[in-house]
Amino acid sequence: PGGALAGRQRPAAILDPLLGTPLADLLADPARLAARTDLAQPIQFALQAALLAAYTEVGVVPDLVLGHSLGEFAAAHAAGVMDLATGLTLTAARGKAMQRAAEQARDAGAPTGMLAVGLDAAEVELSLPPGLVLAADNGPRAAVVAGPLDWLDAFRASLPPEIFSEP
Repeated sequence: PGGALAGRQRPAAILDPLLGTPLADLLADPARLAARTDLAQPIQFALQAALLAAYTEVGVVPDLVLGHSLGEFAAAHAAGVMDLATGLTLTAARGKAMQRAAEQARDAGAPTGMLAVGLDAAEVELSLPPGLVLAADNGPRAAVVAGPLDWLDAFRASLPPEIFSEP
């Protein structure tokens, strides 16, 4: 009785103060979520955690978990590396950082985009010109830079071509 989250900490109790808005209000406005990475990231993690809880409640337990980007947080939670509160706190902070990077790029006043760079985040940060931001550190030699498109083009041209993989 009570479903997959019975007797467990509820995501809304953790997310409401982190996001500054009740989770129920956010879920009632999908358009707002689609436009706000700072809100969507922790809510997607909460959904993944709820699915894990529902599956484990009926006896479906993963032998192996993996994920990419936001999915890595869900995989870490599924593997027992972090509890729900830690996962929600980290994904809320991640979403805020990503939202801030997008807003800084937008405020630069030009069409914006992202560029995957085959360098460590620390290397990228050392060579970033003003106006571009480190948007993501996806792991060793896997950083993402965001900013105005023309600045991204100039930044890319300043780097060795072998660090980019072409489709």
